[in-house]
Amino acid sequence: MATAGEVYELPAVAVRTLSEPALLLELHGISFSHYVMRAKWALQLSGLPFKAVHYLPLSHVLAIKRLQRRFQQGPAAPTASSKSPAATPVLAIYSAQGKPLCLLANSTLISRYAALRAQALSVPGAAQLYGPALTLAQPAAAAAAAGAHFPNGAAGDSGSSSSSVGSTRVV
Repeated sequence: MATAGEVYELPAVAVRTLSEPALLLELHGISFSHYVMRAKWALQLSGLPFKAVHYLPLSHVLAIKRLQRRFQQGPAAPTASSKSPAATPVLAIYSAQGKPLCLLANSTLISRYAALRAQALSVPGAAQLYGPALTLAQPAAAAAAAGAHFPNGAAGDSGSSSSSVGSTRVV
């Protein structure tokens, strides 16, 4: 069970893809997992097109490891809700040309990415998942370097900035 103080951080590349209009999304997971269903429903409610890729339990381990190698990304960091390096769901984000961009593992992170992407693309009903107050709080150094501007003034000085480089906290 996730703790109240647990942080779910979006990789910097995922933040950069929020407003790109043409991305290919693949949701990888065990078809009858409630975590996978949560991520699937979040993507559906956000109105984002995606392809679902289903695996049987245990066979998913090799498939997820193969996916991590394709993206040149190691196992997801363990969280309170998923300690396995091959845990599902995993959202694979590709460019319009099919180039691997990043992987998002964990249903909470995928749900928040879906809501933020729908918001950035002005999809009708984008606030259904987390409400209109969902914003990004970016580390102050990264925000200054990127010259980023986020709605509601959340630019990293809100007290919830992160010390990790190359990722952005979702609040």
